[in-house]
Amino acid sequence: MADEEILLECRACLQSKPLDAFANDRRHPRRLGKQSYCRECMAEYAKKRVAQPGVRAQINQRRRETGSNAAYQKRVRLTEPERSRAHTLKYKYGVTPEWFDRKLEEQSGRCACCGTDEPGGPTGVFHIDHDHACCPGKRSCGRCLRGLLCNRCNWMLGLAKDDVDTLRSAVDYLIAQRMVAG
Repeated sequence: MADEEILLECRACLQSKPLDAFANDRRHPRRLGKQSYCRECMAEYAKKRVAQPGVRAQINQRRRETGSNAAYQKRVRLTEPERSRAHTLKYKYGVTPEWFDRKLEEQSGRCACCGTDEPGGPTGVFHIDHDHACCPGKRSCGRCLRGLLCNRCNWMLGLAKDDVDTLRSAVDYLIAQRMVAG
């Protein structure tokens, strides 16, 4: 059945309309992932809602609280570093600060690659390494996490694009150069 044949009823105007008349909303799987109001009714509702006294201030406050404002995000990073860290770990990797601390303890406080206890880099914390073949972007599904790396090892693997052959070639090159020099 094509999308045009499926009709949903708008809860505002009570008209049955095709799926493309409704905006996507993943929170409503029972409604085929669509909003309850059609686009026309939603636009009308939004105009009326914003025109009400005090609503604009509420919307702006909610934006500040949810972190959609860059200045607010920076302020939270500086004033509430633990909250900011927890949010970043959850958003990017799907883990908690407790998971991070346990992992670091499992690795004896050292980089999983080179074994240093100095994380380095501007943040001074170890990086969570994940398989970019599974999750190519900056976010991870949480199932492909490999370990905690220092800044240098994280860069090294990133520049090599996690390619084992590239890293082996680099090792072979270094060994060959030692033999020539020594």
